[in-house]
Amino acid sequence: MRLTSLYRIACMVSATCVAEPQLLFRASFDSSATADFAKGSPNPVTVSKVTFEKGLFGGAARFSPASASAIAYALPGNVAPERGAVSMWIRRSPESLASKANAWLFSTPGPFGSRIGTGSLYFWLWTGDRIRGDNSNAGDLSAARALPRDDAWHHVVFDWDRAWGPRLHVDGVTVPGGTGGHKPMKRVREDYTYPLADKPGLFDRFFVGSSAGHGAFDGWIDDLRIYSAPLGASGARRLRAEAGGRAYHESSPDYAGMSATRGANPYEASPLETPGVPGKTTLVREWRFDGLPPDPAFRACGPARIGNLGGTAYVEAGDKRGDRFAVTFDIDDKAPLHVFEFDYPDDRKRTMDLIVQEAGGYKNDYAMQVGVLTGDDIPVSGRIRTHRCVYWTRPSRRLAFVAMTARDGGAAALSAVRLYRVDSASLPAAAMKEPAKRDGWGRTMALYYEDAAVNYDFSVADEGATPEAAIDMADRLAATMKYTGQNLFAYPAVWYDGLIGRSYNPRRHAPDFLSAFYERFDREGLGVMPLINQNSLYLPDPDWFTLANIESGAIHATPVSISSNGLPKCHITLGPAEYNIAHPVVQAYYSRLLDILVGQGARHPSFKGVGLHLKYSSIAWFGNLEGGYNDYCIESFEKATGVKVPVDRKDPARGRLYAEWLLANERERWIKWRCDVCTGFWIDMAAKLAAARKDLKLWINDICVIDASMDGFRDRDYMRRTALEGGLDALRIAREAKNVILGQTTLPADYRTTDGSLWYLRTEENREYQRTMHLAEPFWDFTRGAAWPAAHQHDRYWEDAVGNSSRNTGGGDALAGPGRDLDEHDWRVSTLNYAGEYAMAHFAEALMHGDKLVLSKGGYLIGTYGMEDVLAPFAQAFRSLPPLVMKTLPCGNPSLRIRRADYDGKSWFYIVNVSKTKQLATLDMPEGAEELPSGRKAARRETLELPPYALRSFSAREGGTPLWVQDGDG
Repeated sequence: MRLTSLYRIACMVSATCVAEPQLLFRASFDSSATADFAKGSPNPVTVSKVTFEKGLFGGAARFSPASASAIAYALPGNVAPERGAVSMWIRRSPESLASKANAWLFSTPGPFGSRIGTGSLYFWLWTGDRIRGDNSNAGDLSAARALPRDDAWHHVVFDWDRAWGPRLHVDGVTVPGGTGGHKPMKRVREDYTYPLADKPGLFDRFFVGSSAGHGAFDGWIDDLRIYSAPLGASGARRLRAEAGGRAYHESSPDYAGMSATRGANPYEASPLETPGVPGKTTLVREWRFDGLPPDPAFRACGPARIGNLGGTAYVEAGDKRGDRFAVTFDIDDKAPLHVFEFDYPDDRKRTMDLIVQEAGGYKNDYAMQVGVLTGDDIPVSGRIRTHRCVYWTRPSRRLAFVAMTARDGGAAALSAVRLYRVDSASLPAAAMKEPAKRDGWGRTMALYYEDAAVNYDFSVADEGATPEAAIDMADRLAATMKYTGQNLFAYPAVWYDGLIGRSYNPRRHAPDFLSAFYERFDREGLGVMPLINQNSLYLPDPDWFTLANIESGAIHATPVSISSNGLPKCHITLGPAEYNIAHPVVQAYYSRLLDILVGQGARHPSFKGVGLHLKYSSIAWFGNLEGGYNDYCIESFEKATGVKVPVDRKDPARGRLYAEWLLANERERWIKWRCDVCTGFWIDMAAKLAAARKDLKLWINDICVIDASMDGFRDRDYMRRTALEGGLDALRIAREAKNVILGQTTLPADYRTTDGSLWYLRTEENREYQRTMHLAEPFWDFTRGAAWPAAHQHDRYWEDAVGNSSRNTGGGDALAGPGRDLDEHDWRVSTLNYAGEYAMAHFAEALMHGDKLVLSKGGYLIGTYGMEDVLAPFAQAFRSLPPLVMKTLPCGNPSLRIRRADYDGKSWFYIVNVSKTKQLATLDMPEGAEELPSGRKAARRETLELPPYALRSFSAREGGTPLWVQDGDG
C-alpha cells in the first residue's frame, strides 16, 4: 500500500543532494562493548551492569532496567549531531512486553525535560511499544511506529537531519516524521531550528541502552552502526537484508479465516419489542445523592450542594466551568457489558459532561465520555430524567464516574446513578423492515467518525492493535450499530497525514484493519465507507518548504499551495488547504488512494464506496479563496479562459499579486475554473467507483459551517458560496454523477458548548445565529437536486485538558482523593446531547427543507450513547422508507412535514415533527395504509400524536396520498 509514485515525483521536484552515508561507528557486542570500528574512540567511557549473550549475528548486549544497565561512548568522530543514522537490531525480553515504561536505545546526554531545541538525539521505546526518534528541534517533530508485542528480533533505524527532522525505518517500513503539519511557515522559520544546540556537554558522549544511565532498555541490542548521513529507505533495507530469512516479516492477517472460525457475532441478541433498550440486566449497585457526602468515595472540585426537584434530592456541582464531582467504585471487569443510568434534574440550564474512567494510572480511557444539555433553548420537563449508557467494560476493577459543569452557568447535577450488568453480554438489535434497495442502497443511518478513534470506544484488548482485537472490535461495533438502528460505518481510512497503514498508523490500528470490518460486516448486512479526511501529506521530501524555495518563488512549482498572502499557509480547521489539488502530484496521489481503497474493499458487499470529508483545510480541494495561487494554476486558468493575468512571473511575491488581481477583476471566472478542477476530478472519482462496482458511491461531505467568524457568515448564500469557492459545484455533480452522496454538515453543539474561551472568539449574536442557521432553507442549497442528499451532524465535542495537572495547575489533580486513588482522565472529548427526545432535534430538522436519504452523526467518539431509546425508533421509521427523494405535500401546520412517493408497487409517506413541542396531526389515510415498521393498520381518519422531533412512516396502495385535515391540527 505504499504510494511509491508520489515518492518518485517528490524526488524529482527536490533539488537537494544528500551526502552518501559513511560508517562512523560499529559495535557487534560479540563479547564486549568495545567497538569493532570507530572514527572516534572505540572504547566505552562507561559500561555498567551489561552482559553479553547470544544475539542475532553472534553476541548481543543485554540491558536491564532493574540493574540500571548503561554503556556510554565518546561522541566526537563517532556521531555527527547535525545529521546521521543509527541502525541496530533489538529484541525485548518476554517479561517486558506488557510494560508501558519508556526505554532508551540510543541517546545523547541532554536532559529530557529541557531537550527541545537542543538537537539532542533520542531513539527510544515510547510507552513501552512504540519506536520513536527525536532530534529535539524547536518544533519537537518526531517519528514513531508501534512494534508488535513480541520478543522477536526487529531491525530499527533512526535517521536525522537538522534540515528536516527525524525519520524511522522499522522492519523495512519507512516512517517519516515532522514533514506534515498545518503551519508551514512556522515549520520553516521556527520548528527546524536548534536555539539551544550550543549548550555545554550536549555532544561529548552518547549512550546505548539508556538515557544518561536512566530508562534502561529491557532486552538485547545487536550490531549497532552509526553513519554520517541518513541511510534512507534503500540503505535501511540493505542492512536488514543481511539477516536473510531471520529478519522479522509482518504477516498479513487472515481475517477471512479468523471470521469463519469465530462464526456469529457473540455480542448481538435478538430484537426486543422496544428498540434501543438493553435486554435483561442485573442491578449491581445504586448511588443516591440525597446528602453530602453521598458515598465515602465522593469528592468534588469546586462547590457541591444538595438540591431538590419534586421531592427528589440531587447533588449539584458549582456553576463554574470545570466544577465537578466524582465517585470511585469497583466493577466486575470480567463482564463484557454494563449499563450506567444517570438520573439528573431537568429543571434549568445545565451543560453536563459525564465520564466513566479507570480510576488509577491509565490516562487514555475514552470508553465512555458523554454528556447532557438541558434548558436554555429547549423546554425543561421539571422532572428527573435518566441518561442510559452502554459501557464496554475496561480491564480494570477500579473505576470512577465524574460529572462536570462544561459551561459557565450550566451546573452538573445527579440525583442517582445505577450500575447494571448485562446478563447476556449482548445487545438486542433494533428490528428493521426495509423496502427493496435502489442501486444497492436503502435509506441510511450512519455512524461517522471524523477522528481515527474507534479503537478508544470498545475496550478491546490492546486497543484494537492486533488482528484478533480488530475482529472483536468489529463485532462490538456491529452490535452497537444494530442496537441503535445504524447501518453504515463511515471511518477515516486516510486521516490527517495520509493512508493509515504500515508507515502511518495513528491510534494503533491493526494491520489492514478495514478488512476486519469488511469480513464481519459482510455477515451482518452492514456497510463500511472508508473516509478520506486528510489535511497534509507524509512526504519524503521536506525540501519543498525551504526558505530558499520560498524566497526565490521556486515553491510555486511544487505541490505546496500558495495562499493569497504569497506564502504557504494553512490552518487545521479554517484552511486553506496546505497542498494544491490542481498539481499532478496531488491528483496522482488521490487516484492511487482510490485504487488502494477499491482494491481492498470491492470484493466485499459491505464496502459501499469512499467518502471525502471536506473541511476548509482538506487537501482534496482548494478549501477556500485563500489558497491555490501557484504559477501552474494561473497558467491553466489563462489557457482555459483566454484571460491574461498581468503579474510579473519572476516576482517572488507573485502569489499575493495573483490573488489581488483575480479577486478584483475575474472573481467569478476564477471560482468557476477552480470548480472545474475539483468537481471534474471528483466526477472522475465517482465514475471510477461505479466502474469497479455499480453500487459504489462517492460521499462528498461539506463541513464548511465551521465558524461564525468567517466572512459573510450571515449572507443568504453563504453555504453555496463557500462550497463554490473551495471548488465544489454541487449542481454539476447532481447533473453528472448520480452515484454521489452530497452531504451538508451541521454542528449541533456549537451554540451550547463553546464560549469565548473555547475554539474561536464568537460574539453572542453570532453564536445565536449559528445555533439556528440550519433551520433556514438556503443552508441546504448544497444538497438540492442531489440523487442522494445527506445530512451530517458533526459532534463538536467538549474538549479540554481539565484533568491534566501539568496544564491545569488550579484543579488538574483536585479529585485525586486520599492515597491518590483517582488519576483523573486528562483530556475530555465528550459529546453532549440534548436531554431525552430533544436529542433527535438535528435528525428531524434535517428533514425540514427537503427529504434526505442519508442521516449521519459522529465526531471523535460515538456520539449517540445515551440517546438510543429515541434514536432506534427514529431509525426504524426512517429506514422503512424507500431510497428515493420524496415530494412534500401540503400541510396546515408549519411544525410538520408530510412527504410521499410511489416505489416498488406501493405508496409511501411520512410525517415528521421538526419542532420542540408536541404536535397533533389529523390525516385522511389512503386505502390500505399501515404504519411502518410495526405493521399497524391505519384508520380511515387518523389523529397522530408526534412528540418533539418524532418521525412516523407509512405505506399504502400505489397512488394513495394522505390528506391533511385542516381542523385537526390540534
